[in-house]
Amino acid sequence: MNTPNIDFDIAEQTEQDADIEDTDFLTEEEQEEIKEQENALDAEEEARETSLFARGCLEVAAGFAAAAALVLLLELAGGVCIGYELPQFCLPMTLGAGCLIALTTGLFASYRKTFAAFSLIVTVWFLVAVYCVTNYQFPEVIPTTLPGTETKVVLTQITTPINANLCVDDVMIPGVAAKRFKVPVHPKYVPLRYQVALTWNEEMERTELYYNESLWATYEPKHKKWSDVLHSERAETTETATEPKVTETKQKKSRY
Repeated sequence: MNTPNIDFDIAEQTEQDADIEDTDFLTEEEQEEIKEQENALDAEEEARETSLFARGCLEVAAGFAAAAALVLLLELAGGVCIGYELPQFCLPMTLGAGCLIALTTGLFASYRKTFAAFSLIVTVWFLVAVYCVTNYQFPEVIPTTLPGTETKVVLTQITTPINANLCVDDVMIPGVAAKRFKVPVHPKYVPLRYQVALTWNEEMERTELYYNESLWATYEPKHKKWSDVLHSERAETTETATEPKVTETKQKKSRY
């Protein structure tokens, strides 16, 4: 009953014996040449895998860089903040650090040691910068609703050793994205609830934000737009203050 299996085993053993007999007839030079060819094939396969790994690292680095640039442009140009609950500029800098790490790994994998060493130094210092940005910001958050409207916003004062900013985030996706309005404020270590007051102006039909009893910004519900009143008023007063001086000098010149 098992005769076919036995015949198959005998045939396979015969082929193996024939291969062994064939190698016995090869000279040492031919055997070394075959080994060199096998080693060359193995080295070529290893180089190909390394090249694919390095290319993958570079593609990951490019993806991180594109994501960081997109997040930064959305916040600076479009006013849309991704990860508004995180410290300021923390997310794009973290993506940039991921880009540098992937780039360094790809350079080391492709045996670009000089560029890889330089990229490693930049990566270390960039990680230090990310740590400083993350840990030396002292955000204070107050969720509230704008008077006269049903718009829910998040007031965030971000104080650093250098400056301070007051952010009004109109939440678009909770915990993910918000429409951010940001104005510079005084870097005082006073609780935010003692510095900010929101009131509704019926005559102007707008919400007014007072910071330290000064009108700082206004919100128009019709246009859904924030305006920086304090700094715009300062710019207007400086312009109006300089204009009379110019006219006076012209008049003096005309008199004399």
